[in-house]
Amino acid sequence: MTATSLSPLRHWPRLVLLIGAVAALQISVVANAATNSPYALMASRSSNRSAAVALSGATLSGNSYIFLSPTDGVNKASFWLDNTAMTGPATHVEGSAPVDFAGTADNGTAKPWDTSKVARGAHSITVMVETSSGSTAVSARFSVGDGDGDATPTPAPTATAKPTPSAKPTPAPTAKPTASPSAKPTAAPTPAPTGAPTPAPTAAPTAAPTAAPTAAPTPAPTAKPTATPAPTAAPTATPAPTAAPTPAPAGFLGRSGSQFTLAGQPFTFTGFNIYQANSRSNCSYTMGSGSALDTALTDIGPGSEVFRAWFFQRLATTNGQRDWSAFDHTLAVAKAHGVRVVVTLANQWGSCESPTSVYKTDAWYTGGYKTDILAGNTVAYRQWVQEVVSRYKDDPTIAMWQLMNEAEIKTSSSSSCAPTADLYNWATDVSGLIKSIDPNHLVSLGTMGAGQCGSQGADYQKINSISTIDVCEYHDYGHETQALPANLVSDIAACKALGKPIFVGESGIKATSVGGTLASRAAAYEAKLTAMLNAGVGGFLVWSWNNAAPTCTNWPVGPGDPTINVIDSH
Repeated sequence: MTATSLSPLRHWPRLVLLIGAVAALQISVVANAATNSPYALMASRSSNRSAAVALSGATLSGNSYIFLSPTDGVNKASFWLDNTAMTGPATHVEGSAPVDFAGTADNGTAKPWDTSKVARGAHSITVMVETSSGSTAVSARFSVGDGDGDATPTPAPTATAKPTPSAKPTPAPTAKPTASPSAKPTAAPTPAPTGAPTPAPTAAPTAAPTAAPTAAPTPAPTAKPTATPAPTAAPTATPAPTAAPTPAPAGFLGRSGSQFTLAGQPFTFTGFNIYQANSRSNCSYTMGSGSALDTALTDIGPGSEVFRAWFFQRLATTNGQRDWSAFDHTLAVAKAHGVRVVVTLANQWGSCESPTSVYKTDAWYTGGYKTDILAGNTVAYRQWVQEVVSRYKDDPTIAMWQLMNEAEIKTSSSSSCAPTADLYNWATDVSGLIKSIDPNHLVSLGTMGAGQCGSQGADYQKINSISTIDVCEYHDYGHETQALPANLVSDIAACKALGKPIFVGESGIKATSVGGTLASRAAAYEAKLTAMLNAGVGGFLVWSWNNAAPTCTNWPVGPGDPTINVIDSH
């Protein structure tokens, strides 16, 4: 997704422990427990909680949507405004998830908090979270600035003067809507121009086919930080084209030069991101069981050949044990509809991977991926890849493995670029591991392709020249009225030089950016699809699908949206 001014979670809210009533002691505990809280207060500009940023340190204006994340196990939450001691009646109390500061509407979306009702300047929100195991207090300090309407929260400035990353959508091009996302969570998920992370997952649809879904905010994706890449070293020689792979086994998606193939014939695909396909109320609403995914694919119709989904370790873990039921369900439903799945194995922004989103730094790419185990996971990333690939290596329903959603290489989410070689070496190792287990499926690294650290300029071609990477990827945010963005043109040329296909893994358009109606958005997608497919793009996936009715102010497409007919016609 794309968000122009949201950034990924960078400042964890302070945890206030209720120890007596001594304010000084409370303040001390807040500072000391900051990194131990499993909960965070988040702010979004959207009622579906997408493109959220940490409330702590943010600047708000206009209508803001403030909520607690995650909400697993929360029985009650009491909020206080500008009252860290939590004395007297609470400002608002929520008795079930989702947990919104201003209350939750009947359709599961968050109600707006009008910041114009309070004075400009510094404020705080403190929430007492009650679970079956006890109570925890979380507090966030933020500022209210000038502005009217639905303004996007602005994250606190970092030491560097870098542009604030935006949530998923605004890819490096123009920032992807923050997520999930996702960036994109994505988190998931509304990114900023330049590499916005995958949008954070949207709230659960109003009339979900299965049990009423909780509108769990997805991380978010999804917001992606817009990378302000640091100068890279002198580019190395342009990689030579890699040899054409041997034909894919019957039933598997393959490639021949810069074209995708199926059954030996050229193949072009369109579809949607259904990032929450494996969710069991732990990454937006439930689709990993019941009829929600079947309903979605039925509403989308037979003209869509592929969808992209999160296959993160947390989504295959229940009570500390491996549980493949959601993945098995997703692939079985996809197969029944004759649809293939782009399987994304991890998220740069951390949305949906653990109870709290953890951004992947250079330290992770240079060793942490072999040793670090996230909360809610049982093994480190590399072992996870080995497990999931070994289980599904013979299933042609999988279109390709994708190592990461929107990979980039930085020492922190707000820092300058780390060495491109670190991302290159990681991708070489993990893609080689996959190919050693599964020679049948294509492999995509998973980049936004719009100037992010590790894949900007000549590095985009270099990173995709790895022999065990088969497919290039691009995320399209911030170019709503531009059918063929310039950075996509250069990415297409780079991939053609390598003899590899390229697909648009995410494309997000809000109707309000292109005329204000769902019909005008569909027309914008028609222009993009026509231009991109004619230019050599081999696949195009919209960000994103939601079973709820579509709106003009967010990226998701839903039942009855005219964009469905556009996607089905190509």
